[in-house]
Amino acid sequence: MRHVPTHDRYPSPQTPSPGWLQPTNWRTAVTDRRIALALKILQKEHDRIGRAADLAKRLNLSESRFRHLFVKQTGISPDRFLRQVRLERARTLLETSFLTIKEIVHSIGYTDASHFTRDYSARYHFPPGRYRALFFGPRSHNGQEIAGSVKSNVA
Repeated sequence: MRHVPTHDRYPSPQTPSPGWLQPTNWRTAVTDRRIALALKILQKEHDRIGRAADLAKRLNLSESRFRHLFVKQTGISPDRFLRQVRLERARTLLETSFLTIKEIVHSIGYTDASHFTRDYSARYHFPPGRYRALFFGPRSHNGQEIAGSVKSNVA
């Protein structure tokens, strides 16, 4: 019998990926106060945390115990959660700010722009520059709008 997927193969950029914890439901779904604190810290300090496992020390847990509890409570690894928080923040900045992509990369805690572009494209099915063009239209190097923007052609 042929396997039929139960989800969209290419979800829209607004569609959360499976396992993504929305801010409204992770607060009620998580019962361990240490993991609830870790989630808050990851959301507020995502730009200053190198790896999510670095939080284990702050929570007085071993790295393996922290990872085990986090996955048990949330269904995803702490590093994946941190990546999702960063990518969501980047998407918001791409939609609402005029920061360059390089500035966004550094403001969300990534150190390598190509790694960011690969992660962003995997999650939202568009590279960051093309995603931004959907909101602002393509720009030339001096900031002037190019005739026939993508936004006007999409609608």
